[in-house]
Amino acid sequence: LLNQYLVTLFQLGMGSVAEIQMAKKEYSLAAVHSFAVLFSFFSGCGAFLVFLLSREWLFQSFLKDANPQFCFIAVLIVPLVLYTLLANKILIGLNEIPALNFFKLIRNVFDLSGFILLLLVFPFGLTGAITVWVSEVVFLALLQGFWLLKLSKGKFDFSWKVIQESFLFGSKVHFAFLPAAAIGQLDSFGHAHFHSRYGWKSDFLQ
Repeated sequence: LLNQYLVTLFQLGMGSVAEIQMAKKEYSLAAVHSFAVLFSFFSGCGAFLVFLLSREWLFQSFLKDANPQFCFIAVLIVPLVLYTLLANKILIGLNEIPALNFFKLIRNVFDLSGFILLLLVFPFGLTGAITVWVSEVVFLALLQGFWLLKLSKGKFDFSWKVIQESFLFGSKVHFAFLPAAAIGQLDSFGHAHFHSRYGWKSDFLQ
């Protein structure tokens, strides 16, 4: 839940922008992909900073019964989750649907085999689930990065025009979408909070 909320807050509508830029062929793949890498890193750093500044309040309220170590892991992996979301949108814009379906298939196989191994064969509980999730995100980010670099012939092209346009249009999309998404995620946080308060188990309980 923490990871989802931060990703929702910090993606800034960049996925929609990347998809449109690729579909209209206004910019090169190298330029859009380079911005995606740059944005994912700095936006993830911003998410980590917000978490550090608000962690005391969070652990006294919504994350009161959460495992701090798992929470930090969830925050640290935000840049990779952002990147995989942007990479998916870029592939859609490029009409690389077979590649997109291939990555989805890998994710499903990875999840199924990982959970069977770590939760059923070697039952590690929540620790096993977190391990599977982190491994999946890292693996997919690397695989998608390799694929997009191959399509762009290994080129990086940091364009100020792409950056300016992305933030200009992305902010409009983001602030139109954010209230409803934030309320939905806040409802999930509140659900977990009240469940833990009355003795039920939430996703990040020890």
